[in-house]
Amino acid sequence: MRTVFSVLAGCGLVALGGCILVYDSGAYDNSVGITGGGGSGGGDEAGGAGGAGGAGAAGGTDACRIELCHTQETEANCTPVTCPTLTSRRIEAPNEQDTRALAVSQVTGDERIYLAGRFRGSMTVGSSTITSEGGMGIDDAFVVAFDPQFVGNWARSVGKALDPAPAIGYHPRVANGVAFGAGNAVVVGGTYRQNDPLDVDEDLNAFVRAFDPHLDTVKWSRTFGGAGLDKVVGVAASPQMAYVLGSLAPSTVGPTDVTIMCGVTSSGIIPTNEQNTVLIQFDPMGNCPWILRFHGGFHRPTAIAASSTNDIYIAGTYSGKLDGTGKAPPEITEGTAMFVMKVGSNQNVAWVKTFHNLSGTAMPRAIAVSGSDEVFVTGSLQGDMDFGDGLHQVKQDSPFVLVLDAGGNAPRTLVLPGAMATGLGISVTSPGDQAFVTGTFFPTLDIDASSPGFEMDESTGMSAFLAKIDPQAALLGFDLLGTGEAPIPRWLPLASFGSSVYLAGGWTKRLRFEGESVMPTDLDLLLARIQP
Repeated sequence: MRTVFSVLAGCGLVALGGCILVYDSGAYDNSVGITGGGGSGGGDEAGGAGGAGGAGAAGGTDACRIELCHTQETEANCTPVTCPTLTSRRIEAPNEQDTRALAVSQVTGDERIYLAGRFRGSMTVGSSTITSEGGMGIDDAFVVAFDPQFVGNWARSVGKALDPAPAIGYHPRVANGVAFGAGNAVVVGGTYRQNDPLDVDEDLNAFVRAFDPHLDTVKWSRTFGGAGLDKVVGVAASPQMAYVLGSLAPSTVGPTDVTIMCGVTSSGIIPTNEQNTVLIQFDPMGNCPWILRFHGGFHRPTAIAASSTNDIYIAGTYSGKLDGTGKAPPEITEGTAMFVMKVGSNQNVAWVKTFHNLSGTAMPRAIAVSGSDEVFVTGSLQGDMDFGDGLHQVKQDSPFVLVLDAGGNAPRTLVLPGAMATGLGISVTSPGDQAFVTGTFFPTLDIDASSPGFEMDESTGMSAFLAKIDPQAALLGFDLLGTGEAPIPRWLPLASFGSSVYLAGGWTKRLRFEGESVMPTDLDLLLARIQP
């Protein structure tokens, strides 16, 4: 593992070993008027480089094993592979905006990109200005719509009253998930305060609210929860249905009854030593054909994805029992296990896979499914873990990617040893079934197990990366997106639309693919298109 030092955008062909990264740099523009850069020329250059790589391979020289972008690392005696083209846009948002979720509409001819998360104070996107009901220092939930040229069209404070829909509880409110589907709806889920902010004990409940594609009207709203800390952790959708993954927690003073009503009714007592998982299917009217509740232990659901055929995939961790699946996953009496689960459209659990080691912990952060129903999971691993393809050992938190086939079998795993490192977002392109993964590390990351040392050593601060993974969990490409960030949690979600992948999130420093005019000091609203 040869040491790699990050370089600026102008590093050129030699520094990248023939791997060209083309920039269509977004301007830092408060008015969100036009996108910056000259993207068409860049796209043509990238395509040309890729073609040359293919011709070289046919002539007897192998293609480079890994696309190395924004690094000084080179691979000798191989034909360069084209790095992705990135088009970006950053919108100034100085009041601690935090984008946590990303979705792309699937309506041909009316493509929209939706961002959701939390904001404070006020935020202006295009002609829309939204304000937090709690004032400057209080979180409120937002959803924003962009067109394919990254022009911000509409923004909504998710929990505010929008006639005839009433407001959702009290602040703080945070949106943790967004998806497009269920009859052309923008479905946002998160958490809000149920009781008065003046009360000493905080009672957080979960919300789900569906908007029309232009965010003009509320199609339906649902809330659920008891006296504890309940929340929606993720939202997914197919064209017909929406799916919500939630966490249900008891009150601090005793067992709590949590009842969910949305066409069907689901009730259950949560003991004080448990935290349960709930999975809900919503139809286009906001009714629930079914509700699944898993109980018996301390659960931490973290990720959800849906296929076009209404199969649902969820991931998380648990200790104790994971009852209610009908598949008898093992009881975990020591430590914590990771789980990956497939649920059919008929609400039957197709399979549950669990991964447990007393000397290791795996925490999933994102999940995606390919067109051939292969499942990709990313997150962080610390210690020892066998995902079914051999023992993986890392000393500190390190990003992993786990790939399972349609039956939850044939595990393939990639682990990149690092420090304070994790995978954050994952999305699969179609066709090709290649996964893109975002993540962070501080200060080191090992991207080549065949050589000693750490290739990435960024001591100036936490760094963000973009990796490309094939269905065999092999690393095809690695791009250092940026560095210099304070080592605190960040969100960098991904979503795909055909062969394009979209990236969003928050980063207080200029990322490598942004223009020189971008000099941020806050998280802002960040959106980028990755053209493989």
